[in-house]
Amino acid sequence: MSKKEKIYLASPVFLAIFLLFFFQIIGLGTTVGTSMLPTIKPNTHVIFLKQFYPENLTGYIIIFKFNSTFYVCHRVIADNSTHVLTKGDNNPVPDGWIKKDKVIGVIIWHE
Repeated sequence: MSKKEKIYLASPVFLAIFLLFFFQIIGLGTTVGTSMLPTIKPNTHVIFLKQFYPENLTGYIIIFKFNSTFYVCHRVIADNSTHVLTKGDNNPVPDGWIKKDKVIGVIIWHE
């Protein structure tokens, strides 16, 4: 077997390993509501970092688990190290304090 053939055979394996690693730390999603207007519009695609985000999340837009089937994308307005206080940019009042273990990730890109 030639060197070129070995590379062709190994390529799908390396691609699979890369994709598995990539999707362990990066998440993809689409927003639904208007609570983050004008920053993020409805039906906007977002990419979020699942791990390795800063310890203090104040100012970051995060995704957190609201309940068993619903996720929310809002800005952190306060962080006390165990909980975060979030608010949609278009909302008049904060959501309330959320345990940090409910944070899924930090938005790193939106269209």
